[in-house]
Amino acid sequence: MCGDHLRRKPIVVTFDDGYRYASPVIEHLGMHATSYLITERISGDDRSFLSWRLVRRFEKRGVEIGSHTVSHASLTALSDAGALAELVRSRKKLERKLDHRVPWLAYPYGDYDARIERLSKKAGYKLAVTTDWGSLQSAQRPFALKRLRILDSTGVSGLAAMLRG
Repeated sequence: MCGDHLRRKPIVVTFDDGYRYASPVIEHLGMHATSYLITERISGDDRSFLSWRLVRRFEKRGVEIGSHTVSHASLTALSDAGALAELVRSRKKLERKLDHRVPWLAYPYGDYDARIERLSKKAGYKLAVTTDWGSLQSAQRPFALKRLRILDSTGVSGLAAMLRG
């Protein structure tokens, strides 16, 4: 989608919400990842979320930034106008603060349907990730990309089993 070819079996590491705890892990391991941020939580009163300074530092290290909407509302529960506002306002704020395009989206709670896919495209995104389980992707469905959920309890053997399956 961006002019580069993916490796034969690519793995994309993603983090949702913008919690600070992911920052040292990514940095320590020298990982590249995508971090999906809830824009109203950046630089807010809750110090468990990233600041704009840390977001910029992430980017300098090669971490892609994506939108996780303004408030993390379930998009399927909103009207078209409400969902579109969440999508557009978040993307525009990220782009204004970071001074570049932000074409990636993660649906809050993984809630999406055909209407939300359509609104996401209208809001200017190029792709969106879900919480649908799976590793096989379809280029025909760039707004319904699947992921494997890794928890603290998953461990290396659990991750290896997921990747084999």
